[in-house]
Amino acid sequence: MNYRRLPTEEWSRLLPIYEEMGEPLPLPEKTVMYVAESGNEIVGCIAGQQVICVSPLWVKEEFRGQKIAERLAIEGYQLLPKDMKRVLITSNHHVELLAHWMGFVPKLGQLFMEG
Repeated sequence: MNYRRLPTEEWSRLLPIYEEMGEPLPLPEKTVMYVAESGNEIVGCIAGQQVICVSPLWVKEEFRGQKIAERLAIEGYQLLPKDMKRVLITSNHHVELLAHWMGFVPKLGQLFMEG
């Protein structure tokens, strides 16, 4: 088994893998890709991707309930590159409701944080 960083000129080898997963191929300029190879076959991969964080979302208490958070969320969302996969992580119930309103779909899983 050979483990190595995959140079971007070889990323076309990942297309069938990403198609099988139903995921878009990450942006090479924002991603480091490591692979496990058996001979010439990629048998495993992991992507380390640069993340843009749009946070925090805050509205002064006396202005809450006036759709300010919704407008800020839309504007913040539009700041992100259009070709970037968007993932929303929150522990705030109000942001969860906002995520549903914006069309985000909950996925099964568990959030893990170090320490």
